[in-house]
Amino acid sequence: MAILLPGPGFIFGSGGWQILPPPGISVVGAPRESIDLNIYENINPVPITAQSSVVCPGGTPFSLTQPSPELITGISIAPGSSAGRTGVGVTVLMSRGGVGNVPEMAMPIYNETYVKYFDITSAPVFTLVLPVPLTGYVTEKYFWDGDAGFSELYKGKETPLARDNIRGASLKGGVGISKAPGFPRDKAISVAKNIPGSGTLPISLNEVGPGAAAVTVGSTATEQASVNSSYMWSMKPSMIIMERLFFTITVTSTCPPYTWVFPAYMDVVNNWTAHGKRIQYRINRQKTALPGEEAKF
Repeated sequence: MAILLPGPGFIFGSGGWQILPPPGISVVGAPRESIDLNIYENINPVPITAQSSVVCPGGTPFSLTQPSPELITGISIAPGSSAGRTGVGVTVLMSRGGVGNVPEMAMPIYNETYVKYFDITSAPVFTLVLPVPLTGYVTEKYFWDGDAGFSELYKGKETPLARDNIRGASLKGGVGISKAPGFPRDKAISVAKNIPGSGTLPISLNEVGPGAAAVTVGSTATEQASVNSSYMWSMKPSMIIMERLFFTITVTSTCPPYTWVFPAYMDVVNNWTAHGKRIQYRINRQKTALPGEEAKF
């Protein structure tokens, strides 16, 4: 059978093979603070090495009757805890307040948009290396439990005006709106308790676009809720601290059954740097409405 060899950033543990990329360049300028990858940190290469370990019995492509040495012909990596892009894609490892998983974390729905997966094929060899298994970066798409709240207010002789409203966005509540005087003005409010939403959002609306979007507009749902707003009144961060991404590494060889599958994982830390910068971006864009006019950015 084919085997995997440990190496720098690639070690075997109780949960399978662990991928520990060396520190990479952060999209949001956040330094690495632990051995684990940060969200929005570019994944540096961690080579994966496969090696033959047996002499094949008869029936190999080289001889139908005589034993022959096993040789490696390919290595690939794919998302999911089980072969064929099935099983679990990601799970919550640590959180505050008991935040757990949502159904969208399971395959085949799971899709970390900016992570790319690679493979290598070769003429039969004793040892084969996949030099770059993964590239890209992990977003906060599956750090799903944050929310955003905005208000759309107008100046006039009476307060509140009929057009005043508050809006919010969250994965489980959707994008919602509450018009005056339907929201309380003398007590604390929250997106979850005070804004009836559109229902559970597609996980794609929790996606944050590439590059500067991580520290500016945030998710698609947040941007939808912010349109024509005057003020931001809530920007709750995710209480998820760490998640685990699952992979399967597949090695092909010249020995039956010719395909060997190994479970692997990579832990990712939420360091909240992007969230803090996004709050400042929204604060900088707050604007009081002119009399009778919408407060447009």
